[in-house]
Amino acid sequence: MANASGQKPNAVEIQDNYITLFDYAGGTNIVYFGKAAPGSATSDASWFIKKITYDANDNILTIKIANDTASFDKIWDSRTTYTY
Repeated sequence: MANASGQKPNAVEIQDNYITLFDYAGGTNIVYFGKAAPGSATSDASWFIKKITYDANDNILTIKIANDTASFDKIWDSRTTYTY
């Protein structure tokens, strides 16, 4: 989902009243996906985070949640340190 300049969004506010962040981890596919209440800092323990894995053809293999809990208690800045 790139804009006219070919840039991918880092944050998008969507209709469910959450702020949504994406991390491409240096690649072309979204690897981490996080949601939190508007106004949440990336350092706040108020995020719900998922990690997406892909096969060699860029097809989604898995979508897992951080630490196997669907709670809004993760820190976006620490997304790579959680167990998925």
